[in-house]
Amino acid sequence: YTPTQFIDKNLELYEANSVLVIAISQTGTSSGTVQSIEYAKNHGLPVLSVTERPNTPVHLSGDHYLNFQCDLEDTNAKTKGYINSLILLKLLAIEMAQVRGTISNKNYDSFYQELKLSVREIPDTIQKTILWLENNKHWVQVNNLLAIGDGTNYGSATGGSLKLLETLGVVGCACELGEFSHGYHRTL
Repeated sequence: YTPTQFIDKNLELYEANSVLVIAISQTGTSSGTVQSIEYAKNHGLPVLSVTERPNTPVHLSGDHYLNFQCDLEDTNAKTKGYINSLILLKLLAIEMAQVRGTISNKNYDSFYQELKLSVREIPDTIQKTILWLENNKHWVQVNNLLAIGDGTNYGSATGGSLKLLETLGVVGCACELGEFSHGYHRTL
């Protein structure tokens, strides 16, 4: 959830011992994230703060803290932090599932190996992307971009449209796959 979406949720439906709120802000200074932490804590929910910078408002507001471990980014578009936060969340899920006994050792190993392989593919993906861009320079002229995501990839689509705006100054639009045929397809 974005902070606004989270604050609009009815947290009365959740029991404190069954929920862990994970509040993410790479710089640790997002006022919306701090408000979300306060909202969760006012409803008795524990909060894990995840940032790259310790001793920030987001870090200090949470009950527990985890660092991104991606080092600082000097640009506004926080790409390393975004990727690291996704990997970190997957690792947390895998580890928590094993501790809780909700996945078998075989599935634990499979998930972990898949994640390791994905990380190893990053340099090759970067090189393939650069090569594709070199061979398709006409795409530089595009004025409108649409990022489409489905399920867990919807967040990546919205993040991708934000990165397009931050880096290229081109307004990108994100939509959920099921909504693509409801007008978004006209952008093409």
